[in-house]
Amino acid sequence: MIHIGEEIHAQLKSKRMKVVEFSRQINTNRNNVYDIFTRQSIDSGLLCKISEALEFDFFRLYSLPLSQNKNIQQIPDPQEKLKEIEDIKFQNEKLLKENTILKERIKDKDLIIELLRSSL
Repeated sequence: MIHIGEEIHAQLKSKRMKVVEFSRQINTNRNNVYDIFTRQSIDSGLLCKISEALEFDFFRLYSLPLSQNKNIQQIPDPQEKLKEIEDIKFQNEKLLKENTILKERIKDKDLIIELLRSSL
């Protein structure tokens, strides 16, 4: 089991953020921040504020062990889905350009055939 308070404290240190600044960002006082560092569990609303303040997804710390359990249904990662959509858009644009070029070639071919027929 993870100790969320220790993880938050470690992330705060790695960001080199002062406790006072952090407490201001999550709308609490210094003493409450030190209390957070001792907690093994935390309210999800507060964890969301902390994640935003430290620009770190603490929820992933809980979901990583769960993602290895094949019995638990997984929600697709939105970033992966966005990347997949962007790849599809890129391929679509590429195919549209290729289609336009091929249509032009067919027109040219038809014109050449017409010219050859008329010259006979």
